[in-house]
Amino acid sequence: MHAVTIHDLRTSDQGGSFLAFDLIDVLRAIESLVDGALWEVSKVWCIRRGDEEPVFENRLDWSQLTAFAEDCSQVIDGEFRAFRSDGAEPWLAIVADDSTYYVVLTDDYQAMQAIRDCFNDVRDSDEWAANFSV
Repeated sequence: MHAVTIHDLRTSDQGGSFLAFDLIDVLRAIESLVDGALWEVSKVWCIRRGDEEPVFENRLDWSQLTAFAEDCSQVIDGEFRAFRSDGAEPWLAIVADDSTYYVVLTDDYQAMQAIRDCFNDVRDSDEWAANFSV
């Protein structure tokens, strides 16, 4: 799989910087390409607006995943793998890495182009491509 990392930052009034986007923004960038995908979610650490802790026992459909993402004010860590309805292997993965950046891994050219079109600081990552196991 090919991998890119997304590093778009925003500067706070105090001079520090933080990610200018979150999981929901990454999902919206690829929304038109993931119709019918089921999502496996793991290793999530997030700050939610709601009180309940998320439980991911089964694969989620698009509406369940986006509802979760919209309920998060910040996803710190997490892995989100997309499976086609007839597929045993994921065709796309999104990784939130310690609130530092997001990674998108896929061999789908349109998905990679959608990410590059939506975000400003997108970098190829041979390291993630070689070392992340989908």
